[in-house]
Amino acid sequence: MKKKICLVGGEDVSARFPILRKLEAKGLQVEIAGSQDEAPFKKEKVPYSFYPLFREFAPYKDYQATRALKEILKEENYDLVQSFDTKPGLLLPFAASRQKQTKVVRTVTGVGRIFTSDSLKNRIFRTVFNFLQRRIKDKIDMTIFQNQDDHDYFIEKGLLSPSKATIIKSSGIDLATYNQETINLTEKEALRAELNLDPTQKTIIIVSRLVRQKGILDFMEAAKICKEQGKNYNFLLVGPFDTKKDSITKEEVDRYKGAVQYLGRRSDIQKLLSLSDIFVLPTFYREGVPRVLLEAAAMGLGIVTTDMPGCNDVVENDWNGYLVPTKSADQLAEKIILLAEDDEKLQLFGERNKEKVKAFSLDIVVNEYFNVYHKLLIK
Repeated sequence: MKKKICLVGGEDVSARFPILRKLEAKGLQVEIAGSQDEAPFKKEKVPYSFYPLFREFAPYKDYQATRALKEILKEENYDLVQSFDTKPGLLLPFAASRQKQTKVVRTVTGVGRIFTSDSLKNRIFRTVFNFLQRRIKDKIDMTIFQNQDDHDYFIEKGLLSPSKATIIKSSGIDLATYNQETINLTEKEALRAELNLDPTQKTIIIVSRLVRQKGILDFMEAAKICKEQGKNYNFLLVGPFDTKKDSITKEEVDRYKGAVQYLGRRSDIQKLLSLSDIFVLPTFYREGVPRVLLEAAAMGLGIVTTDMPGCNDVVENDWNGYLVPTKSADQLAEKIILLAEDDEKLQLFGERNKEKVKAFSLDIVVNEYFNVYHKLLIK
């Protein structure tokens, strides 16, 4: 009889479809629970349970979400449940506490914005975060980290037992999808013309939600600096505005119209990457391993990013890209220009990135997840 597992996430839990399909191919019965609209799951014929999840700190709403999850787990009687992201990772252990036959696994995909600065508010939230982690550590059978820094933080603070922790770098990337050879050249050139990109200039791109911690303002300021220095590169900003109070505003984006072309939310990211030369991510958000860096690496782009946990797992400074300090538009612009003006190094970095990213392939990551599940389920 197949083991029955559930992947638990939030409003973008459909991003787990590739992992789900690979796990199904290994003989597991896989379902999903999340706060996303059910339409994608009906289309893909994936069993789906909805529960309400609020992204911000909201005790009563979190209580409601936990109760809803508890009812789902009670009804479905899973052998194993796996959470992704911070909030589901906190709620799921409480929801599953009475399901003694159910193994609980969580993936820590970064520790988030409360670690981006040492403000009084963030210090308070970190204290609460650590308190909650200690409360749930005995309710979790295995915690999967995506980078060494987050793993070490949890161990040093006593937030979990080392025997219940492991590292699987990233959620994996489908190298068959993110590959320059999959891009139709005619469509690529049509997109270049549609966006009115100067074919004689390098194209610099960022793909991200428009929140401050992702370094969006630093990217736009760096673009402005490049323009002021006579470098007429094509700068592309791709991604949706966010509903949070720390979102970049339309007025802020409009201020940089002369230097940056804002494309909004797009569904053709592979094509946009295929006509770009350099990917930039000046984040100071504590990520796991940023998926966008893996996508850019798989497409053979040069990369300029910040020396942050997760980012420095993908980029080795001056080997396959450049690492810069956070919140430094001047140094960001300097490295963009350095790479854009050196075709030989740009090509070398791109080739090295295509090799580097193979270690993050979806097949490797799914095998590691499956091994974790297998060990827990045969106990």
